[in-house]
Amino acid sequence: MTSNQASTETVPTIQAITGEPRDPYITESITGYQQQSIAEVERFPSIQVSSLIEKNQTIGKTKLADLSIEDLIELMGDAGDHFAEDNLGPDNTSPEQYIENVVRVTGLPISTVTKAVKTIRQSFKHIKAAIQAQSPGSDTTVFDTLHYDAAEDVTAAYIPKGDNLGLIAPSNHPAVFSLALAVYGMKYPLTIRPSDGDPFTPARIVHALHKAGAPKESIVLLPGDREIGEKTAENSDMAIGFGGANLQQKYGSNHTVKIHGPGNSKVFVDADQVEEDSTILQLEEAMMADGGRG
Repeated sequence: MTSNQASTETVPTIQAITGEPRDPYITESITGYQQQSIAEVERFPSIQVSSLIEKNQTIGKTKLADLSIEDLIELMGDAGDHFAEDNLGPDNTSPEQYIENVVRVTGLPISTVTKAVKTIRQSFKHIKAAIQAQSPGSDTTVFDTLHYDAAEDVTAAYIPKGDNLGLIAPSNHPAVFSLALAVYGMKYPLTIRPSDGDPFTPARIVHALHKAGAPKESIVLLPGDREIGEKTAENSDMAIGFGGANLQQKYGSNHTVKIHGPGNSKVFVDADQVEEDSTILQLEEAMMADGGRG
């Protein structure tokens, strides 16, 4: 498979995943880096965002709370296997088709997307270690009991900051989604607005979790235009946003919204090392890794 091969199959449709029966929404065609048609992506009605998030915060939160943390960790491990190995979604998309779709829409090298699949799978499989790092004394049962032993004869309460997380999803690299998996592992329901720059990865993650047995109301996908992302951030208790300067300007001072972007990373080099051959090689590697997305 090469990145400029035109697919002979039917163009896939990325649908909203809400956990409830519904009529189809209108769709919009998205194109790849070579301006070829890649997929049809549903446009979720913005008027319904707040009610879907309310269900995410209530029903989704309750059903996640009913799962023990160990059961959730096992479920997420299974989801990692589904993500990497299974045909998923209404289009029955295989792992190979998924990789091709992401390559065609992002222009990333096939090797980079293939490696990202392994990274996401490992993030699922090692979710316990990730949430242990966020747990007092590495005791993950705090997410079941909501309290922990802070010292001898002292019990402290664990009070989550909110009942859900809204995610304005990234499109620059599939592996970035690993950041949000730890949040779900700590029993935070997720509402995801996927980017048209890569709607395939978040959709596949949601389908993988649902197939593993995750409560459908606890992780939902609401594709659509920029307004959907804004309503997701503003109606969720907390939010993470990946995007450019406009997103940073709009939410940079909002303490409930964590913005990642717009990139423009810098490298500082000691003056004595500028002429060293190894320095130039390291700079080249840093800039070109993962097709320039690293």
